[in-house]
Amino acid sequence: MAGLDLNAVWEVVLSLCLEKSYASEQSIAAKLGVSRTPVREALRHLQEEGLITRQRPAGIRLKQPTAEEMLATYDVRAVLEGLACRLLAESRNRSVLPNLKEINREMEALGEKNQPEIIKKEIAFHQTIIENCGNHIVNNFINKLHIVTTSFLVMNSAFVTTTPEKPVTYTHARVIKGLEFGPPEKAEEVMRRHIEETKQDIMECISRVEPSQLYNPLKTAVNGYFEKTAVSAV
Repeated sequence: MAGLDLNAVWEVVLSLCLEKSYASEQSIAAKLGVSRTPVREALRHLQEEGLITRQRPAGIRLKQPTAEEMLATYDVRAVLEGLACRLLAESRNRSVLPNLKEINREMEALGEKNQPEIIKKEIAFHQTIIENCGNHIVNNFINKLHIVTTSFLVMNSAFVTTTPEKPVTYTHARVIKGLEFGPPEKAEEVMRRHIEETKQDIMECISRVEPSQLYNPLKTAVNGYFEKTAVSAV
């Protein structure tokens, strides 16, 4: 498409939705320093790709993925981001480690209450790894998966919070250690475990919410997930 870069528009939409759950043509145009006409065209493409919804007077919002899409996406992310972590470890590229450590320190400083900023830092942490893994195909696939899980986290940020018992920075530190000291296979295993634990943590957060606050497909998926986990543990 000629005109605005869709990735740039998407990043602005995501940033605005993290701040206040919705965006508008006017606010996006102001952020990008352009008129509303090219923004309107870019938003049409994003809507056609299934990334956003546009409703009046609610404005522009991230499309809410179904619970089934969210759960399945975390499963695929675990595999692909594990691969990205192994590829990065194999490359012996140590230049990314200070950046990863700095992002993790910034997340620790935010505390557990500032969810929008925590989500931004979480995205930055994972993006740093996949952008430096050396495989653009893996990078592109994971970016599409991040759209699904990020949309879910933004839409449900009131329910999904980090817990003091096991903050996300703790698991990030394990990933960094795996990249810095472990063999590539260990780095892959640690990242896969991190994604799998994140999925379970989210499900546990949502399971504590009053049923009336959850839409039925999500409630059904959460209940089904814990029932399957209980059966497999017997």
